[in-house]
Amino acid sequence: MIGIVARVKVKAGSEAAFETAAGELVACTRTEPGCIEYALWRTDRADTYAFVERYEDDAAIEAHVKSEYFRRINRQFRELLDGAPEVTKLLPL
Repeated sequence: MIGIVARVKVKAGSEAAFETAAGELVACTRTEPGCIEYALWRTDRADTYAFVERYEDDAAIEAHVKSEYFRRINRQFRELLDGAPEVTKLLPL
């Protein structure tokens, strides 16, 4: 199993648009083979969110980032995010 935490900072005033696009991404990703968990959290900062993800293996992650909806929604995110996501890969002990 592999975990991922992807933190994103959203431009001021873009929170609602981000949450709508991110909600679609969450719904689609949860149906992927190899996806164990995919959730969006708001951090204690109103402009910062975290995707918390768990996959069976690297192949499932690769399929996720190559999916049509991931690429389409990521293009939307470019206009909504304040900088690049901070992605941390987690490996079980």
